[in-house]
Amino acid sequence: AVVSTQSTGIDPLMMKKYIAHVRSTIQPTLSDDAKAVLKEYYLQLRSENSNDETPITTRQLESLIRLSESRARVAQRSVATGADAVDVVEIFQHCMRDAQANSNVAGPAGSGKTMGVTKASKLLIAALNKHSERTCTSLFSVVEIKEVMARAKIEVKSFDSLMYALNEQGFLLKKGTNIFQLQTSTCL
Repeated sequence: AVVSTQSTGIDPLMMKKYIAHVRSTIQPTLSDDAKAVLKEYYLQLRSENSNDETPITTRQLESLIRLSESRARVAQRSVATGADAVDVVEIFQHCMRDAQANSNVAGPAGSGKTMGVTKASKLLIAALNKHSERTCTSLFSVVEIKEVMARAKIEVKSFDSLMYALNEQGFLLKKGTNIFQLQTSTCL
């Protein structure tokens, strides 16, 4: 990915040098606090997901450890602290929520096929844009969104997960109780 100096204020060449420096000079270890945070979170994940379709394996624990070490490395510390582990757990939880939202979408009504949130999102945004052009409004109630979904034959296992994903991505902004604003509408 290309980093723009205008948006970050950081010279990309300097950033590359910094990353190379910390990678070669700092090899952090986990503090006892960090180990405890990661262990507790991993065991919690294993117990919560014991009957889930997505198994929690040691690979997730290893990823949490590597990310905690990387977090300390960026801060030029030789020890990953409990705070580093907490930051990593928060990032991991956010990613798990996104992955879970992706698995909660079904395909067209009656098809028995599934589609990811990305595909459902694109279909819904396209359908809402068409509706917005016809009615010249960018505000939609939950009932209207569900009606548009029904006409477009977009069936989801979790409507709330889809709305959460679209809100997080900035396509549909929650404007009030059960009201969303379509950000890609030409009728803003």
